[in-house]
Amino acid sequence: MLNRSPIAGEVSSWSCNYPYLEIDRIHLEIKDLEEMMCRLNEQANLFEVSCPDFKHVPIVRKELRLLKILWDYIIIIRSWFRDWEDTQWTRIDSEAMDMELKKFSKEIRSLDKDMRNWKIYLQLESMIKNMLTALKAVAELQNPAIRDRHWQQLMTATKVSYSY
Repeated sequence: MLNRSPIAGEVSSWSCNYPYLEIDRIHLEIKDLEEMMCRLNEQANLFEVSCPDFKHVPIVRKELRLLKILWDYIIIIRSWFRDWEDTQWTRIDSEAMDMELKKFSKEIRSLDKDMRNWKIYLQLESMIKNMLTALKAVAELQNPAIRDRHWQQLMTATKVSYSY
């Protein structure tokens, strides 16, 4: 439903710069809708007329809650990745990073199943998988069995010069 709901705007996009501000703004809008629903229900009861059930509002409330949880994971995982990107080549602990990535992967898979088709969830999942793949390559390149000629071939193929 997220892709068709009122909260499917910028806050459900990977490029959202201030997701928590957007989530707070949408929360206030939903709160206003819920208050209006209560007033309408009271007035409908007063005049003994039927009132619509407003079934979409609780769905949007739930999606917003799930989206906030997902953004918590995105922020945490992005910060871990930034820390790892700043780590010097020789100091990368590929085993610890691998364990942490697998933990992140397991945690996001345990989230509500409704989230699994959301584009932003799929992007997070892809980001973790890509880092796991890259980490395997880093672990292999850290292996002392890699000879100078392999490093030379790697530098030639990537057109990047670096010391190892």
